[in-house]
Amino acid sequence: MASRTLSEPLEWGNSTLLQGDAADAVAALKEQDGGDLLLIGSAALTHALIEHGLIDEFRIMIDPSWWEAARACFPTTACSGRCASSTAR
Repeated sequence: MASRTLSEPLEWGNSTLLQGDAADAVAALKEQDGGDLLLIGSAALTHALIEHGLIDEFRIMIDPSWWEAARACFPTTACSGRCASSTAR
């Protein structure tokens, strides 16, 4: 959990509150054994993780009415030719 306002202990299980620089904390988590890491929201955190090469895969679920706001999550250089388009299911 990346948060500017929460503190330990968290009210729910299976979560870790990141300490210090978020990109450094995520890099350390990726080195550990365990499941996938999930990022929901936070354009600023998304940008930081992209810049540090810490995003392995994008799984994007966007309600069509939120598309314009959701585009802010991705800097114009984020995909640099690596993104593929998909159709709604």
